[in-house]
Amino acid sequence: MKKLTSLMCLLLVFAMIAMSLAACGGSNETETESTSETESQTESQGDSQPGSQTESQTESVTNQEESRETRLEIETPKNVNICCVGDSITQGTGTLSAYRYYLYEMLYSAGCTFKFTGSEKSTDPRLPTAYSYHGGYGGAVIGPNNQQGARSTYDYLNTYLKTNGEADMALVMLGHNNYYHLIDVDNIEQVYKNFIMQIFRTCPDIVLYCGTMVAQASGEAPDTYKGYGGSRGLNQKLEGIISDMIATNPEKFEGKLFFVDLYNDVKFDSAVDFNPGDGAHPNENGQAKLAKAWYDAIVEKVLEMNRVGDPNYNGGTRVNGIKMEETTLSIGVGEGKTVKASVTPSRAEIFTILWSSSDESIATVNSLGVVTGVGAGTCTITGKTLDGGYTAKCEVTVVQKETYNYKELFNDTFENNVTQGKWEGKTESYLYTDSAKLLLWFQARTLDLDTVKSLECGDNFKITASVQITGNEGSSDANYVGIKYDKLQMKIMSAGTGVKLMYDGKEVASASLPYQANYNEYTLQYINGTASILRNGEILVEKAIDGDLADSAKVNLYSKEPNRCVQMNKLVVEAAK
Repeated sequence: MKKLTSLMCLLLVFAMIAMSLAACGGSNETETESTSETESQTESQGDSQPGSQTESQTESVTNQEESRETRLEIETPKNVNICCVGDSITQGTGTLSAYRYYLYEMLYSAGCTFKFTGSEKSTDPRLPTAYSYHGGYGGAVIGPNNQQGARSTYDYLNTYLKTNGEADMALVMLGHNNYYHLIDVDNIEQVYKNFIMQIFRTCPDIVLYCGTMVAQASGEAPDTYKGYGGSRGLNQKLEGIISDMIATNPEKFEGKLFFVDLYNDVKFDSAVDFNPGDGAHPNENGQAKLAKAWYDAIVEKVLEMNRVGDPNYNGGTRVNGIKMEETTLSIGVGEGKTVKASVTPSRAEIFTILWSSSDESIATVNSLGVVTGVGAGTCTITGKTLDGGYTAKCEVTVVQKETYNYKELFNDTFENNVTQGKWEGKTESYLYTDSAKLLLWFQARTLDLDTVKSLECGDNFKITASVQITGNEGSSDANYVGIKYDKLQMKIMSAGTGVKLMYDGKEVASASLPYQANYNEYTLQYINGTASILRNGEILVEKAIDGDLADSAKVNLYSKEPNRCVQMNKLVVEAAK
């Protein structure tokens, strides 16, 4: 009996110990969760402005989903500074940041730790500052500058490779301008070898990838197009140049110098990968294809370099959520509107958001969050953070709004022999180019023109202009290009980085925009008392106007962009039939 009692006591002691341990474990877990929640609240409050909602409050309103993805990470990876070197195809003429945005997205998604470096900088709003630098320049050639107006990449290598962090890796794609302008094409092999040697003199430990010239809209590279194909063409020589240099000096180049056949690896479709009228520079769709070829060539090497490790690595502030300004949106078929979202905390380095549509037959969305109505119905637009994979959703309803058939009242393509007699005013303040026959304003020139005749636009009309403004450096509200019809005005501000809708001389609506280097279609639209400004079909601002417009008025075209060149190749006035 005593033995039985002792056994029961022993079992009771064990049970009490187990219960005590379980209680301690539960207490620690609760304490940890509470601490994490408090820290999260403190962080969110620290980022918010006085009188505004905290980020956590805003997120709860938007019903965000959390679906954090695990990146392939090394605890303390070595960062790899990558410098993209080239001409306007690398710089991004006509696109936001050429192939570099898409390459950034792909490398980051693969778990690479890197930055883009160089002395040049893009204004792509999708790219964090540390990823916006590069060494691309329009008109650049390979060797020393022997011709006026052709920047020598050779001469700029120290600037490109040692600014904003010395380059650990360089991606080079050059030669287009050498063949376009016939510079050094007869001795291109030696020029390119000298160029490679200069890179390694500048950065002895660099890893260098040399890519061939890509095909143009014609399907051919410039060397072939200019009659230098076969053994005389750079694309046909480059692989041999690289292999010969490695074989001659393996200690210096083995594992550090690589050839990339971009010409054959990138399959451009001239119908979808180039903008109309531009046969040389791929559009955003084409640049994404180019980025994939670069990515395939370098991703394993970047990850290999990451694995070396760096005890001083600082990963920066990570994303912990996403907030969307609107959870519902209504647009018409053919209309476009931007869905705005941002990551939390606001100081997180990788603020990039990836966009997708649940049904592209109803609405599409591009990489900037611009939603375009395709067909009547409802679909879901999802924003997903590049860092962490957090998602937020917006329900989009596309409706078939009342449509109008328009008749053309006025059209000017600004060719010298066509424009004459259509305008009155300061006609001496614009020039025509001999080749493209575009209307140009240079530097301190201003322009103030009125159509010779008044136009009867009625209650429903639109005025569309195709405009390109070079450079957004030093832009201010004092700079603008405008179109006016009676009391209604559209001002394209600060080299295209903003628009203002004016009525009777007063601002009624405005919007800020990312700078775009290519031609953009700006439209001033008026439908049944509501005025709108659109760019490339996207509604930027719209406002009901409390007032009337005259039955007929002249269209006024004016410009004051003192430090830039403004080009216009079309202006069309249309009224509903």
